[in-house]
Amino acid sequence: MLRIRVKVCGITNYEDALLAVHHGADALGFIFAESPRRVDVPTAGKIVGQLPPFVAKVGVFKDRVLSEVIEIMNDVGLSHAQLHGSETVEYTKQLGRRAIKVFHVTGPAVLEEMRRFQLPTAMLDVPKGQSASILDFIEIAARAAEPGHLIISGELTPENVREAIIRIRPFAVDVARGVEEAPGKKSEAKLERFFQQVREAEYDLQSAR
Repeated sequence: MLRIRVKVCGITNYEDALLAVHHGADALGFIFAESPRRVDVPTAGKIVGQLPPFVAKVGVFKDRVLSEVIEIMNDVGLSHAQLHGSETVEYTKQLGRRAIKVFHVTGPAVLEEMRRFQLPTAMLDVPKGQSASILDFIEIAARAAEPGHLIISGELTPENVREAIIRIRPFAVDVARGVEEAPGKKSEAKLERFFQQVREAEYDLQSAR
């Protein structure tokens, strides 16, 4: 049966973590880069230590020294490192399958960059304020979706995630701002609506087979 995985990012407190898991989150994201949703290592470690099993814990980093990333991953208990900066191919190789490289969609050139890294899992992101429309994003991502596990993120909301899934058929979707009532604080109503739309997209794709 077709199933789209969901990562809820920007977790800053245990209550939001449990809320996301309750609604069906497969992974939670903890941001250690500059962001209104940034969390410190002790807080993230405390949250992760209380989570139920079988939930992936992802650290979000940007241009951090590799040894620092590995240290934080070990201290917090993270399963993956999501890399948003200018990390090199060699950098990601050091992390192996734990690395999720983020490719920012600014045009078709992103496809060549993805091929250069040759990672089993990659994330396509529309940067905040980017002029590319969601349709441009969908067109680019659809051409990159065949190899590996593609995750889509950036500007996803309960209002557009269903269309994005149906047109791209990604392995997973990643949401943060789209399910918040304020930076770093999740909205239960938006989370519920988001997951409902993901499940409806799954049904649509399954029915079309």
